[in-house]
Amino acid sequence: MALTQLQQLQRLLGDIRGLVWDSTQLTTRLTRAQAELGEVGQVYEERLLLTLTSGTRTYTTPSDHLQTFAIVRNTGHVAMRLQDSAAVPWWLKVSSAGAVSFQSTAPVGHILLKSPLTRALRLLDSTSVAWYLNPSTLGAVNTTTTLPSGTIETRSAQLRDGWGTPWYLSVSTGGVVSAATTGSAILKADDAVVTPLIRLEPEGLAQVDPRRVTGPPRYWTLEGTTLLIEPTPDQDYEAEHWFYSVDSTVVDASWNTPTVLRALAQLLPMGQGLAAAQQVQSMADLEAAHVAKLGQSDERDALESLRQPSS
Repeated sequence: MALTQLQQLQRLLGDIRGLVWDSTQLTTRLTRAQAELGEVGQVYEERLLLTLTSGTRTYTTPSDHLQTFAIVRNTGHVAMRLQDSAAVPWWLKVSSAGAVSFQSTAPVGHILLKSPLTRALRLLDSTSVAWYLNPSTLGAVNTTTTLPSGTIETRSAQLRDGWGTPWYLSVSTGGVVSAATTGSAILKADDAVVTPLIRLEPEGLAQVDPRRVTGPPRYWTLEGTTLLIEPTPDQDYEAEHWFYSVDSTVVDASWNTPTVLRALAQLLPMGQGLAAAQQVQSMADLEAAHVAKLGQSDERDALESLRQPSS
């Protein structure tokens, strides 16, 4: 049975019984070492959607200043505005998994059919039968072959999820609506506007030009897990939060050895002396450099490379 990272570290420290070093302290050190290696090797990147709310400058993130390496401002969502039978507007959207739904408030991003008069979207199934997609008064996705009253949108439409991925709607012969990432459309919005924000140290953020106190966010910093944005958002923005994972479930086993060695090098000076720690750190660096070459891109500065991970 393979040893866990914690067990490996305890064995190298001569602490198999866990009496000298507290397991919580060792686990914390392993997590920190993994985050550092993620930064050095530029691996295990994760991203989350983050809404920057109008008038709100401070946010809590799931990662700290070491893990987070980019905050990207964009307007990923493209939704379609339709009204129900009571003339109440709803916004048709697609999730990053391709789920089609209505919501009662406009998502951040572009909106198709901003006029409140459009009643339904026409879709043709594989037998060319016309189906009409519209929201119920409770926001459910309805389809019917009966022509509704009011304005009908007959053009094909392209929607986008929160990441800006294009989706194209279709309907089955049974009236079930689905979305796919392949297709064509007449009605669509421009591509998402992607703007990487500039990272500053907390002291640097305090020195930002006071003339830049309005408009879209341009700078960010992290104090622990507290994210600070400057200037304070003048409206809602959708952002991507990029960070290096410390989730053990996604870490490849090839990084176990450099992680344990790095954590060991940080702990040794407390009991074994600096020379031993430096020797172990050199071993960790060599092992990390070898593993990093196995999957590291040569084009790390390209925006396309920055946007590759999907979760």
